[in-house]
Amino acid sequence: MKYKARVHSARGKSLLAICDKELAGEVFSEGKAQLDLSTGFYDGEPMSAESFKTRINEFDQINMVGNSIIKLAKELKLIKADQIITIAGIQHAQVINIKTE
Repeated sequence: MKYKARVHSARGKSLLAICDKELAGEVFSEGKAQLDLSTGFYDGEPMSAESFKTRINEFDQINMVGNSIIKLAKELKLIKADQIITIAGIQHAQVINIKTE
């Protein structure tokens, strides 16, 4: 399993917080910017790339941290290069899934 993922739900909406597994529990800072992966927000169950691919449409929002998960998200055309921020060499991006009826 390459990733750690945790599903958060509120008001009928779901958010997948997913990060490269080796980053869970860490904090990365650069200037005033910080990626804090120490709070458990991302530290959930292991998730494979295949599981991520098959489940992405289940979530209203996906919050991703890590160069590996960002690479996969770009391959899946979920994000473009200009939607990625990098803090201390670690990439981060968010996807909002607008569902139409």
